[in-house]
Parts: sequence; C-alpha cells; structure tokens
Amino acid sequence: PKNFDMGYQGDVSVRQALQLSLNVPAISVLDAVGPARLLARFRQAGVTPILPVNQAPGLAIGLGGVGVTLRDLVQLYAGLANGGKAHTLHDGTEPANAERSTATILDDQANWQITDILSGVKPPEGAAQRGVAYKTGTSYGYRDAWSVGFDGRYVLGVWVGRPDAGAVPGLSGYVSAAPILFEGFVRSGLAAVPLPGQPAGVARPRR
Repeated sequence: PKNFDMGYQGDVSVRQALQLSLNVPAISVLDAVGPARLLARFRQAGVTPILPVNQAPGLAIGLGGVGVTLRDLVQLYAGLANGGKAHTLHDGTEPANAERSTATILDDQANWQITDILSGVKPPEGAAQRGVAYKTGTSYGYRDAWSVGFDGRYVLGVWVGRPDAGAVPGLSGYVSAAPILFEGFVRSGLAAVPLPGQPAGVARPRR
C-alpha cells in the first residue's frame, strides 16, 4: 500500500501514524492482528460490515475495502466516547422499552490512549477549538469523504459525496468533511464537554 499523499515518512510512532492517517502502518498492524479478528470486533460492536459475496476479508479492509455506513461509523466512535463500550444507536423511533445491547470493544487503557491520540489531530483551518477527538477518511477514487468526532458527551458524523457514488476531484475527509464536523459542533448550541482525563496508571506516550 501507499500513503494517501504518496509520500514516505520513515519510522513513526503510533501517535504519528494515526494522526497523519498513514496507510502503511495501518496495514502492518492489521497484518499482525488479522482481518477476520478486526471484522469480528466490528460485529461485536454492533456494526454490519459489507463485503463482496463469497470472498474472505483481506488486508484491504484496513484501507476502506469494506462497506460501512455512516451510522455504523458513528456507533464505533460512540464506543470510544463511551469508554470503550459500544451501545446500539437509537434514533427515537424505537419503542420506549426497546433493549440496548452493550459490548466492550476496548479496555480502559487502550480506549483512553486512542482518544488522546485523536484529540491531538490538527483541526481544520479556521475551526473553533473545542476539545474534540476526531478522524477523517477518504475512499478510493474520491467518492466519499467522512469525518467523525466526539467530545466528552456528544458524537457527530459527517459524510460528503455524490448520491450516485461518482468521483469528486479533490474530495478529502480533512478538507471537505472535517470543517463541517467542527461547524456542526458549534452550530448545535450544545455546551462543550471535556474529554475524560488521563486514568491513574495509564502511560501517555510522548510521541
């Protein structure tokens, strides 16, 4: 695989790899973990990945080679915002007594470290500083740009693209979707809630 900017960064830390959305480290980790285990964790979190019929998952799922709805992405990030526990999302149309399934997808230490890394991603130019942990993504062929972020209470997801799945030259998650994400937090009128503090005994890598 190649990085999105076609460049090469050399040795990088986990923090740098995730904040810069580097593809090569992501695939290296997925190769060690195994695509099937990643998909199993998705399903544990209540997400339904969409794969080609009768094909085993490969390393491409680490770079967007799997169909995931924006709702499912928001559910995954809500799990991060909720301390590593994923809940089934409700949109208000369910019965009042509807059950909400809960699954632990990350332990407290790993969840805080990922949140801490994502909170250090550079905000879009001109965006208000709100204390948001967020990530962006761009699909192959410039068909989809997304950004999902959260503070200590609220999660917001943004998708930008064409309804016919056509390519949009220059489309990217950071340029196209992230500004909408930050503006959405501001325009929501909801008070900013700080992200959780560093748990006792949990190390914060310097890099």
